[in-house]
Amino acid sequence: MDADEAFRDALRPHERVRWTGGPAPAIIRTRGDAFMIVFGLVWSAASLGILGLETGLWTFGPDVRISGELDSALVVSIIFCLVGFYFLGGRLLVNAWMKRRTRYALTEDRALVVVRGWLGSVRAASFDRLESMSLALRRDGFGTIRFGATAGQAAVFENTGMDFLASLQGGHRAPAFFDIPDARTVFDLATDLVVKGGGPG
Repeated sequence: MDADEAFRDALRPHERVRWTGGPAPAIIRTRGDAFMIVFGLVWSAASLGILGLETGLWTFGPDVRISGELDSALVVSIIFCLVGFYFLGGRLLVNAWMKRRTRYALTEDRALVVVRGWLGSVRAASFDRLESMSLALRRDGFGTIRFGATAGQAAVFENTGMDFLASLQGGHRAPAFFDIPDARTVFDLATDLVVKGGGPG
């Protein structure tokens, strides 16, 4: 898909695209991963323990059969286990799926984040109203550019496969280019465009 097709509905009349790209499809750890892995391990261990008790797996006597009264507890235990597995690995698969459908663009006036498909969305940051811009750069040249500040703890959950928790936090979520290659070059270009657009110098 070329730039014109990917951003056809997002571009304004006569708006010129200066750069396009997308996030790296590979799994790149974020600052929220450590918390979610530990939380997922604790959650999963507790859920498996409860599930074992409900099914009689941890009973060292005669088999304990699930009665009708315990069916609902068993279902809840299974759901809790699935949630734990999502924290540990499922969210990474979801994040990779979302990355393959995400495209970024810099125009002379804005930064655009376009997500195609079922969960499609368009987010934009206008350079003439931008209050701040930041770059988180890795040693391998990949990095994340944020166009503005994300309120509260929502930034911890962004780009982790748990983005819906960031939405539940409420407040402003700044558009961002996550995990892009040659991030320093893109950041320098964005800085030039922001200065020309009247944003923070």
